[in-house]
Amino acid sequence: MSLSSHPTGSDAHTSVGASVFTALAGFGSWFASKARTGMRTMQSARMMSTLSHLSDRQLDQIGITRADIPHYADQLMAKTPAPTPKGATET
Repeated sequence: MSLSSHPTGSDAHTSVGASVFTALAGFGSWFASKARTGMRTMQSARMMSTLSHLSDRQLDQIGITRADIPHYADQLMAKTPAPTPKGATET
């Protein structure tokens, strides 16, 4: 009779399956985090581009100057929740 701590038979397959599932879940979380960061970066760039195309009079109407655009865009992005990719969980 062998007293081995290594799984054998169906236990070995279950352990490998669990390891693969854990690795894929970790990759999914990492990917979702990168996707959220990428989406937020794209939204911020789009916001800055849109604000930059406004006239000085339009900027004055919303109470900012051209120099304020990056800070104002950051403030707006901080108030906007990041989109969650379909099927991803919030972290």
